[in-house]
Amino acid sequence: MIFLFLTASFMGSYAEEAFSVRLNEPFRIHADAPEPKTGGGDFYIVRISPADGMTAKESIPDSTVIFSKTGTYRITATVMHMMKSSCGGMETEVFSEKVFSITVSE
Repeated sequence: MIFLFLTASFMGSYAEEAFSVRLNEPFRIHADAPEPKTGGGDFYIVRISPADGMTAKESIPDSTVIFSKTGTYRITATVMHMMKSSCGGMETEVFSEKVFSITVSE
């Protein structure tokens, strides 16, 4: 789904999608995740693979990536389901993942 401010949206795992952005233009990634269970210990986080020339502000449901160098980037956005038990243990599982190919021009 592409909006005027260039947003990519995902839930689940799909084929790689290609986008074009301009240098220093925000690229927004929307990641759907269920509401955490009441009482805590169950939550979702998003991680965006780092790349040289890129900064990411990761957040559910919307993350923003800005590129400071031209080129073609291949980044992966992963939503992790985090589960913490009352006895201090922690489990994680991949909830969804999406790969983006982004061409950055001046």
